[in-house]
Amino acid sequence: MSSPAPQNPQTPPAAPPPDPAPSDPSRNEYYKSRAEELRARYESMRTLEWQMLLQTYAGYAGIAVAFQKADAQLRSHHAWLLFAAETMAILIFFAAMHYLYHRIQERLITFDISYEYYAGKRRDQANGEDAGPYWHQVKHPYFWTYDTQTLISALCALCLIGWEGIFAARMWIVLIVCLLMPCLAVPLWIARKRLRRLLPNLIWYASYGSNLACKRFLCYIKGGTPPGSTHENPGCRDKSKPLTIRPIPLRFELFFAGHFEGWNGAAAFIRRGAASARTFGRMYLITDEQFNDIVLQENNREVDGARIVPDLDRLRHQEEHHMADAAVYSRLLVIGHQDGHPIVTFTTCDESLPAAPPGASYLSMIAAGLQETYPSWSVRQIADYLSRAEGIRGAMDWQEVSDLIATS
Repeated sequence: MSSPAPQNPQTPPAAPPPDPAPSDPSRNEYYKSRAEELRARYESMRTLEWQMLLQTYAGYAGIAVAFQKADAQLRSHHAWLLFAAETMAILIFFAAMHYLYHRIQERLITFDISYEYYAGKRRDQANGEDAGPYWHQVKHPYFWTYDTQTLISALCALCLIGWEGIFAARMWIVLIVCLLMPCLAVPLWIARKRLRRLLPNLIWYASYGSNLACKRFLCYIKGGTPPGSTHENPGCRDKSKPLTIRPIPLRFELFFAGHFEGWNGAAAFIRRGAASARTFGRMYLITDEQFNDIVLQENNREVDGARIVPDLDRLRHQEEHHMADAAVYSRLLVIGHQDGHPIVTFTTCDESLPAAPPGASYLSMIAAGLQETYPSWSVRQIADYLSRAEGIRGAMDWQEVSDLIATS
């Protein structure tokens, strides 16, 4: 299966102008031109970001040289006054450069999110076909240069103040300034939090069962009844497509257990097994809200805005969660992080579920998903992989599984 192109799960921070009317044949070109324009603006801002890095340290060097020359002229007559003036100049310069750098980061994030929005709109109009390089995400690691620049700039400011204080023989002033400098951490922390609020809260949902098939998974996003099932899904409140789709191996053991009317057979689950155990999955980059709505649907709950999934901060720092209000998939597992977002999946806590074979339509959906996710796999490889799972092993003949895969 060819993965859908990235589409932002929420509108960009700055509302875009009205889209052309759906009947306007030029709208595809409009989305393309907007995406290309935003990418160009993004790259321009990235160039400015690097120029600012050079200008920052050139500025510190200029301040140091200027005050050294001033000190040589005045000798020691006004050393304390000169030191106070230099300290103020350094602190003002640090604050000004950080403010400018913060504004650059704001624009980088805004252009990136807006680019993804228009690229996604263009993708939808192309019916999911990859039509050009402007489809792909810019994928800027927003805070790597921002945090590094802030830390190094602060250290430069401290070192300059310390050196000049020693030169001016005013150590008590140096100590006071050094004690006050940590106070800068508060506004810097607030500034960083403001930047993070511009970003959507994203989660990698790692699937290993029927949601390996994109058409089945999109029934949880947009609503509908997947092929082979009798249950209609209401869909998420936010029906935007996933930003990105990637394969992922899970260090868990796949098994089938229970009986579910919607699929007329057992469902897929995972559990910790031998160190060599592998379950081959597929992960979707979606919003935190979408993931919560998917978990509600998987547990036959109404999508009414109720929160069943722990908040994102807990998901980032805690590996396992038990969802008391969940019926079937009540165990939430955080199996890693990718691009700064947690990778989350879910399985059952009910150890009393008896191992059982899945229904033909359910197994066909999983096989189709494996073929889409791992296109190099042969029918034999998929049959071998599924036949090893408890619930199928010993209950279904290998040839039966193979024939089912071949016709899926």
